[in-house]
Amino acid sequence: MKNIHFPGHIFFSLLILSHLFSCAAALPATGNDEWKDILAIGDEKDLTIGAELTLAIEPDRYYARPGDEIILSGLMKGIFGPLEGSDIIITRNNSTGESVYLLCTTDDTGVYYTHDLLTDYGTYTYQAIYDYDNEESRKPLKSQKLEILCSQLKVPETGAISQDQPSINETEPVSRPEMESNVSVQLIPERSEFYPGESISFTGHVISHGLPVSYVPVYIVPGGNGGIFPAEPVQLQTRTDGIVNISYHLPGPDPLSFSMYYQERYDGIRHQSEPKMLLPLEPGINPPVRTAYSSETIDAYIDDETVEPAQNITIYGWYCGKNETQKPFSSLELSWYNFGEKIWDQYQNSSKILTNANGLFECKVEAPQTEGMYLLSVKRAGNSTRPALFSNILPLSVISVNDAEVEDTDIQMVQAMHPGQLIISTSTIPAKVPGKIDLFVTQVGLDDAEPGNLFLSLYYSTDNIDWYLFQEKEMTSPFTEMSSQFIPREPGYYYFRASLRDETGPVVSSQVIVVPVIYYALPDDQE
Repeated sequence: MKNIHFPGHIFFSLLILSHLFSCAAALPATGNDEWKDILAIGDEKDLTIGAELTLAIEPDRYYARPGDEIILSGLMKGIFGPLEGSDIIITRNNSTGESVYLLCTTDDTGVYYTHDLLTDYGTYTYQAIYDYDNEESRKPLKSQKLEILCSQLKVPETGAISQDQPSINETEPVSRPEMESNVSVQLIPERSEFYPGESISFTGHVISHGLPVSYVPVYIVPGGNGGIFPAEPVQLQTRTDGIVNISYHLPGPDPLSFSMYYQERYDGIRHQSEPKMLLPLEPGINPPVRTAYSSETIDAYIDDETVEPAQNITIYGWYCGKNETQKPFSSLELSWYNFGEKIWDQYQNSSKILTNANGLFECKVEAPQTEGMYLLSVKRAGNSTRPALFSNILPLSVISVNDAEVEDTDIQMVQAMHPGQLIISTSTIPAKVPGKIDLFVTQVGLDDAEPGNLFLSLYYSTDNIDWYLFQEKEMTSPFTEMSSQFIPREPGYYYFRASLRDETGPVVSSQVIVVPVIYYALPDDQE
């Protein structure tokens, strides 16, 4: 399933819908014929009204090589269930301009599938189409467009990518733009090689007549191998010493080129540095297949949602432009929700995030040192003509292994006398103000307790130090699940735990869960 995009209230609403649909999916499937009987629908009724058509590619990896075989599959369903016997056309377009049409038919579950062999280098774009039996009055039903890249890659069975890097002769002369001899522009990276995702720093110098050029705009222009710069330049300003600094989280798998230029006047001579080529030491992550959206969109993923304090995490994904276009060599930012100032803020110690030629980004950073749950998002900065663009929200749980493994001694002794577990959970992540937090408490292994002698207590905390009782209920054993709601008063982190006791004292306690709470809607000036 593809990611949901900012703002957060949409993310939360769709989580609820997803839960409802998953519950419905667990029920016995009802076919179209059964729905006809239930609703007294005649055979003349068009069951394709409100139909949905999906498409997926396996293996779900963007980078491939010639000779690889992929499986194309999907589902066609209407408002009354799967649509059987529907003829589906899958269009395939590649960078050579050649169009291929793959034909398949849905089975009794509405599923269709076929396969394709990648033979040529370049970008492959796939889309499933249903044409309503050639009815001219209705537009064809189309799936999303999916894109993969077939290139000179060696792809091991593990899914990691290795690449034969093109050779670069550093002694080869570089064509330099016309410039005056009394102006010097240099851009120096901290090193010429990098691991994808890590941050690399650049230092730029502007000197005129032997003196630094202070407080003037300069432009950093990233690009691909060969010194091609299709990207929008990043504007900086020199300091008193004529120096600028910038850092990027760089993606793989291809070499990257960087240049800087200075222009005294709009119509003046452009003084440009020599391009600096940086080579990846490894290809980096092989991301999922890219979805080509019609609107500007950022899809973000995280390699591990639960980590220890200060452990490295990797954020990666796609930046898609308008009309399904790629966004090559674009600058993004890693943001997180700052509960103190109640805004989306730049993530700690992060640099600008650069996309590669295909719109892929990869960013390696340290997780926070403080335990709790955090909300991350990849952002394209806004300006006077366009608002900021956020990706989907990425929840991150920071938990100490020692704290998770070491239980309180008294609780361990109680659990030895009363084997069993008490589990507390929530589906409300993140929660909202105003809003409610849904809590669920279940037990395992406590069915033999005395009926009517159990009391379930729910506690909350805002700092994981001071705890407050907010609900206590007498339970009849055996019980399976108890639900409750908590209303947070303000944004922040809320901690919850449950405890079960009898007339003699505690029986068992649950683990602690953390729920981040944010405002229901953020003002435009707090993006």
